[in-house]
Amino acid sequence: MGTPPTFTDGTVVNAAALAFALDPPRGSVSADSGSFADDVSTAVTFSALKWDTDGMWDAGNPTRLTVRTPGLYQVSVLARMPTALYGRLDLNLRANAGGVAGSGTSIFTYTALNATVTGTANGPIAANFILDQPVPANDYFEVFLRQKSGATRTLDAAYLFLRWVAYI
Repeated sequence: MGTPPTFTDGTVVNAAALAFALDPPRGSVSADSGSFADDVSTAVTFSALKWDTDGMWDAGNPTRLTVRTPGLYQVSVLARMPTALYGRLDLNLRANAGGVAGSGTSIFTYTALNATVTGTANGPIAANFILDQPVPANDYFEVFLRQKSGATRTLDAAYLFLRWVAYI
């Protein structure tokens, strides 16, 4: 996709700039399985590409979406775990972590359930968040999930969406 067009007063919008505005860089991947040990932060491995207009996903690195075009991105993350008695569920969005919890840069951690604050949840549990994040070219995002249920659990579903929204 390349570099987004820039404009000054009096600039005439050409077809390429209009095409960029109408079809900005975006990528979406999902997963419908994955094993998550009790109280261990683990990268979600995505198995299906929903869409990709800018070469963001590489099946050889299935835990990540890589930004090719710099800008402000809307980032959406969702995970759903099966029915169990949970004491904690965290989703951590990290940049450039290389699949290793605690590496790279933590962008945002969403704690959907924390037993010390909210008690436990008996049933399926989901967590999701949306944020805007400035991103330089070639940075990538990964989602780490940590569940605390006393046993290893298998993911029901997870999604990671990136959509370019503005220049930075």
